[in-house]
Amino acid sequence: MNFDKGDKAFVLGKGYGKVSTVLPDGSFEVKIENYGYMHFTRDGAAGGSGLKRVFYDDPVIVEPVRNEYLWAAYKRLAKALFDELTGLAAVGQLPEIPD
Repeated sequence: MNFDKGDKAFVLGKGYGKVSTVLPDGSFEVKIENYGYMHFTRDGAAGGSGLKRVFYDDPVIVEPVRNEYLWAAYKRLAKALFDELTGLAAVGQLPEIPD
């Protein structure tokens, strides 16, 4: 992860906050309204669990379907779309997406 001081952050189970401190080792603190401060490793883990708990925005969670073929197809399609958009963003060519 590469957060800068002042960046918006989303902490699982807590909500949105703002990065208040970034330390030389890459770890950082997020101030969460109505909660306080949480410290994260450079990989976004908290509390020694090793589990990533902080993201740039609220992650999209999709409930898997029971049919393994459909689920595998969905994952391939989602990855291909993500890769395409990431590539377009890298060269400043993202299309305008209507609301």
